[in-house]
Amino acid sequence: MYNETRYVKKRRATPCRLPSQPWASGEGEAAQVTQERVVLQPRVSSASEARGARGAARQVANRKMWPVAIFLMAVVLFYWLAFCLTIAAWLKAIGHLFGGNFIRSALWFNVGVFMLFWWFDKPHDWDTMMPGVIFFTGLGALGTFVRWRKKQQAMQAITTMPVWTPPAEATGNITPIIEVEYRRLPD
Repeated sequence: MYNETRYVKKRRATPCRLPSQPWASGEGEAAQVTQERVVLQPRVSSASEARGARGAARQVANRKMWPVAIFLMAVVLFYWLAFCLTIAAWLKAIGHLFGGNFIRSALWFNVGVFMLFWWFDKPHDWDTMMPGVIFFTGLGALGTFVRWRKKQQAMQAITTMPVWTPPAEATGNITPIIEVEYRRLPD
């Protein structure tokens, strides 16, 4: 049904042209039909040809926008790094907590809490954060002390090795004597 001649549009095959090759005569022109005659106009092939007055004004505006673009990129980078620090602080706090490093975990927890407060505009100065920082760091130090004390108690529960006493015949400082016989081999 679709292969009938009324559905198939016949297209003229256009040869491939490299950018360095010139246009063939009439190929680079677009035909504009008016009531009286056919006018051939050059086809615009690049942005530099399309500029004109509007393109020149756009180029001047683009030059003026560079400082704004750089400033906006710096602001976005700042917030992106703050977000990454928040996530990294919480992950490190959890990782150090599971690893048994309680003081490091408490310090990363403090950084993570501060960053969360910073995102929600809560910490206005160091004095508001200081009690929480001291409490959680002290809690981490207490956890580290408890872990150390349990390890110390386990070490004390192990029976000590008896002191080694040398055998009775080897009480003095005796130099071993090794006798070696040597003979010359026949040639």
